[in-house]
Formats: sequence, structure tokens, C-alpha cells
Amino acid sequence: MAVNLEIVSPLKLYFNWKLISRDYEYWRIFTSLFYKGELSPHMVFDFFICYRYSYMLETNFFRNRPADFIWFICFGCTNLLIWAYMLGIQNLSSSVSTMFLYIWSRKQPNLMISFLDVFHFRACFLPLFVLLMILLSGFDPTLDLLGNITGHVYFFLEDVVPRLPETRGFRLVKAPPPLNYICD
Repeated sequence: MAVNLEIVSPLKLYFNWKLISRDYEYWRIFTSLFYKGELSPHMVFDFFICYRYSYMLETNFFRNRPADFIWFICFGCTNLLIWAYMLGIQNLSSSVSTMFLYIWSRKQPNLMISFLDVFHFRACFLPLFVLLMILLSGFDPTLDLLGNITGHVYFFLEDVVPRLPETRGFRLVKAPPPLNYICD
């Protein structure tokens, strides 16, 4: 909102490791993760995805486990910042939203979703559908791919690794009860 009201310049919000380390502009670490961009339909859709799926994760799957939810966010954002440093990416908010969407879809793989009452599919395919819509809209899919990869790494470490017989005793966080994942 501050950028749209011209209180803050967007040039003060992007991820730039040289400015962070040399000029001590540490706020860039957080603003690059959560600045959605100037007001546009893409920004509104991205904000909707971030709000809706983070809320549903927090109230359903991380209910009464706020430390696990904070750990999930910190783990994902740290991984995204590493990707940003390695690939020279400046704005990661779409990746954060996609990460929330990916984890939610993996926690509810068999839930049927209807998009505009035209497309009907299971929730495990929602990240792929969103990625396809981004490609068809002409946007760059790199940020959403990074969000999907980061979400998948977290899902794998939290839900898959603890169930492997070779890794008994290793847990990233407390594993939920076993679910039937048909989409795996």
C-alpha cells in the first residue's frame, strides 16, 4: 500500500545482497519476501492465494502448533532467500504464496476443487494448474517453480522421510498421523 500511495519507492524493497551486506539494509530480506508489487490483477490474485492458503494451513494443519507453523515459514523463506542469492532474483512474494499453496494441496490431496465451475480436479493438481495459468497468462513461471520446489522439500522432509524405515527417529518437526496420499 505504501508503494501505491508513493510513500515508499519499490527500489527500497527488492532483494539485493550487496546493499544488505554493505549498507546494512536488512529490511530488504523481509520486504523481498512479502512485497506483492504494484496494484494489478496479478497482485490481487497472488495476495488472495497467500492469505487464503496460509490461513487454512494455520487453522487446520498447524492448529495448536504455532511453533511448527513459524518453523515452516522460516524454513521456506530461508530456502527462497538462498535461491534468490544464487539466481539473482529480487522479489520472492509469488514464491512464498506458491509454497503455501503447494503444502496445502499436499495436505489435502483428494479434495475436489472447482475452478470457475469449468475445471474440476483434485487438490494435489492445484499447483500445476496455477503454474499452467501463469504460463498461459504470459508471466515468468520461475518464482512459482521455486515456491513449488521449496514446498516439496518441506513436505518431503516432514511427511515422507519420517515414514521411511531407514530414518526412524529423524523428524524435522512432529509428524502428523499417516494419511493416504494417492497423488504420490
